[in-house]
Amino acid sequence: MNKTFILRDSDIVQNCISFIQSAEALKEFERRDYEVNIKEHKPKKTAEQEAFFHVLCRKLSKFTGYTEPEVKDLVKREILGTKEIVIGGATQTITASSSKLPKDEYSDLIEGCYRVGAEAGCVLPAPRWRE
Repeated sequence: MNKTFILRDSDIVQNCISFIQSAEALKEFERRDYEVNIKEHKPKKTAEQEAFFHVLCRKLSKFTGYTEPEVKDLVKREILGTKEIVIGGATQTITASSSKLPKDEYSDLIEGCYRVGAEAGCVLPAPRWRE
């Protein structure tokens, strides 16, 4: 059993409580242990955000002559930073991952791409918002 409730209002909170108290859930709780974790909900990045970030990196790549992965790595280093890892005595500096960023932090990554582009003298395309 895997249930998710985004607690936006009192009705949803009540639905969550009702589910936990339901006969179906109570039977399941007798068979296995379950974990309840309440944390701030942060919407996940969208496919459109990810695709647009790659468009910006590709444009910046063509402008600068660097590869798209090199541009992406540079932007990620600027915005997300790096960390050092040590495995078997070898130390490496790696770029923070963008794969699990929430929507708002992925927006920061896109803004970082614009900033890096502006600093390089590259005018990147505006996002095309659909309503």
